[in-house]
Amino acid sequence: QLPTGCRPSGTITQCFDQQQGVNGRIRIKTDGQIIPEYMNKTWIYLDGISFIAASDVVSIDNDDQKMTQQHITKNENDALDVTPELENGWMNIGGGYAPFKVYKIRNVIHLQGCVKGGNMGSVICRLSNGCCPNGVMTFIFDQQGGANGRLRVTNDGRIMPEYMNKNWIYLDGISFVVIPQ
Repeated sequence: QLPTGCRPSGTITQCFDQQQGVNGRIRIKTDGQIIPEYMNKTWIYLDGISFIAASDVVSIDNDDQKMTQQHITKNENDALDVTPELENGWMNIGGGYAPFKVYKIRNVIHLQGCVKGGNMGSVICRLSNGCCPNGVMTFIFDQQGGANGRLRVTNDGRIMPEYMNKNWIYLDGISFVVIPQ
């Protein structure tokens, strides 16, 4: 069980490798429980599992979605909430899952949440300036024992699924570095 200050704001879901088998899935609950699912081995790789702890988030008023000097906090390692609006019918799945959020810690962008309601190929949201990768990034997400889903984050900030076999997308654990241009 995770200590109190190291827990997510909602249930986090990530997949892990099982050496040529169907990926396993791990859920991290708000009470600190770590629950493995779809295991076909007697061990779990925890490498790369990450999330923003609920206690690390700093909310900012960001009407124009531009990062400015006024948004710098006392601790430069605080997670700034830079979440854009969901588009094209995408919405939070609810049910205790972490809500859709985009956080920026220094020059690293972190996504979290589970969304539903959109279609494969439709833009989930558009990241603001200062939050876009320098090139197209490709990520996988768990599809509950099926083939992995594939998500693209483009250099103009569009986040969209390229492959999905369920009607939801786990964004937990997706992160990338932003290099100022």
